[in-house]
Amino acid sequence: METLEKVYHYAHRVNHEGIILDTVVLLLFFVGKLDPLYIHEFKPTHQYTKEDFELLLKIIKPFKKIILTPHIIAELSNHIKNNANDRKLHYYFSVILNYLNNKDKVDECYIKFEEWQNKDIKLLCIFGFVDLSINELSKSKKIPILTDDVNLYNYLKDKTPIIKHSVIKYSHIFL
Repeated sequence: METLEKVYHYAHRVNHEGIILDTVVLLLFFVGKLDPLYIHEFKPTHQYTKEDFELLLKIIKPFKKIILTPHIIAELSNHIKNNANDRKLHYYFSVILNYLNNKDKVDECYIKFEEWQNKDIKLLCIFGFVDLSINELSKSKKIPILTDDVNLYNYLKDKTPIIKHSVIKYSHIFL
């Protein structure tokens, strides 16, 4: 999905229950909610701006919930633990935990590894368990993925509903 209009159309016609946020996009979401000025300072989100965060909010708007997997939550924790300074670490974790506990806004889903349709070792080496787990979840439940991972987007764009943040950001150039 290359435009906001296509994202909204998908949400309206196919599935508006939730959207899977890849880890870096999820970090942008939380850092933007906590302190939009810190987006550019936080190492994992330094390439983004406040405007990117605002676009992210527009992309996820038509969906009821953010869908996460246990893998994404583990990556989120590792990024924050490894990149936030001590002063902000406790605060960030407490805000994120409160948000994750809100079942009206977040749902945790996963497909058991034994049920994965694609366990190709080559793909696991390229993408890892996190990306392949969200692919399996997306395929089985028709939940769109929001990522900014070029390799993942290019691999999945013809296989599953996927949205690339930067593609939507720059889509107005081609209209």
